[in-house]
Amino acid sequence: MKKKENKKIARNNIKNKKNGITLVALVVTIIVLIILAGVSINLVLGNNGIITKARDARSNFIRSANEEQTGLDNLYAEMNEKIDGTSNPGGQGTGGGNTITAGQTATGGNKNYSDGTDTAIIPKGFTVSGISTEQTIENGLVIYDLEGNTVSDWNADTNSNNIPDVQENYNQYVWVPVSGSLARYEGYYDGSLDSMISSCSEYLNYSSTTAASWEIAEHTAMKNSVERNHGFYIARYEASKNTSTNKAESKKGKNVWNSIKWGDSMTSVGTTGAVYNAEQVYNNNSNYNVTSTLIYGSEWDAVLAWIDPKYKTGECESTSFIVNSTGSGNYSDTRAEKGSPGSTGIFDVNNIYDMAGNVREWTMEAYDTYNRVSRGGYYCLSGSHDPVSGRSSGDPTSPYSSIGFRVALYL
Repeated sequence: MKKKENKKIARNNIKNKKNGITLVALVVTIIVLIILAGVSINLVLGNNGIITKARDARSNFIRSANEEQTGLDNLYAEMNEKIDGTSNPGGQGTGGGNTITAGQTATGGNKNYSDGTDTAIIPKGFTVSGISTEQTIENGLVIYDLEGNTVSDWNADTNSNNIPDVQENYNQYVWVPVSGSLARYEGYYDGSLDSMISSCSEYLNYSSTTAASWEIAEHTAMKNSVERNHGFYIARYEASKNTSTNKAESKKGKNVWNSIKWGDSMTSVGTTGAVYNAEQVYNNNSNYNVTSTLIYGSEWDAVLAWIDPKYKTGECESTSFIVNSTGSGNYSDTRAEKGSPGSTGIFDVNNIYDMAGNVREWTMEAYDTYNRVSRGGYYCLSGSHDPVSGRSSGDPTSPYSSIGFRVALYL
């Protein structure tokens, strides 16, 4: 009897051991599956994941297509110049003549526009202003996106009643002439040169920041375009939000789009921030020959160097708009609250509104490896202490009520 009980006990022990081994195997299997799931999620959603790489590939494809189209435009322009002798100082334009005059729309391709002293390139789909004060390059040449309405002779001076309507209902951009290469320059604070640029960087002259592949591709395409075409376009107004399309606008008197983050991280744009929304304005739209981006720090500085050439050498006068923006922007001594871009009809320099004051504006500049740079001061501060050339840094993932953004276009 004892022997039988011992055998029974032995069999139970073996059974229990088998159950114990099975439970351990199950736990190990679950742990392995969790690890594999984590690896899979990272491969799909991580900074170097499938989704990020797909976005980078899409961006690279779009930019390559734009550059290819620009190359074709140049080829067509050269052919036209050889055939009919049309002058083409900008190296742009396609078919049907390469030049247009004030009040006309660029159709069929990019066109050249001359104000008698200088030449600018008008992108396909845009119209040269019909307002006389917006037609010279020196004082700020303005182009309008009339949303498919082709104009051959828009002379607002003979019908001044339509000026407010056009400015409030259509996107506007200002041509910024650039001679030579793009560069960034030190700004001013409290009347003196600042030193913040030593900690700020932008791809191709980074010292302490590593850029994502999409940013490298975008910056390279932008820089090459600006230097090849001798200029770019900056939004005339700080971005507002079209409530019907949810797209960024550059229109007079609209509510400024503030409290918006730069992106999802230092290198990830996401789908809700300033970088993403700037790109959505014109990219993938074959009706226009432009690429829209959030403005780069070097583009911001190109605007300031155009306004005051002494900015390049750090020798601006104390009364310069670059050093002291008081009286030329919405600050604590003027309004002390944010306003609608251009609504007052003042605070513009070279037909560009609210670069100083109102709200700071996100740029593509980076502050070391953890912050992005905003420019231009804001309404709560004094203009002299926080001038148009000043820099400030912030967490790219945080929306600030004092920061908005502005779109730039390159051909």
